[in-house]
Amino acid sequence: MMKLMDDCVANLRREFNITDPETARTSPLKRRARADEGELISSQDYPRAALDRHVGGTVKFGLLVDEKGGVADCWITGSSGVAVLDAQVCTLLKARARFTPAIGVDDKPAKDAVTAEIVWSPD
Repeated sequence: MMKLMDDCVANLRREFNITDPETARTSPLKRRARADEGELISSQDYPRAALDRHVGGTVKFGLLVDEKGGVADCWITGSSGVAVLDAQVCTLLKARARFTPAIGVDDKPAKDAVTAEIVWSPD
């Protein structure tokens, strides 16, 4: 079962051009996916539960970007320690984020993965 899971993860890494942790190489891309300009998250998006408790933190995340520039998936790579803030990041980015797709060596749009962080501050 673990071998099957390892193979599945390896296939996903190749498909989305994610760095192979063992070789530190990525699948070749002519150009990585780039975020379209615009504010994706604003102060109005701050979860009420976190505001009421006056808590904040930094959420580190990864996004799988499809060939059309949409977000196929989001995962937390570093938690803020506040579950509602972590969840809000992925909810908003999956709904709002758009990218100029990556370009593969064949000059066609390609899948990619990006990582970033968002700092939530109640002040």
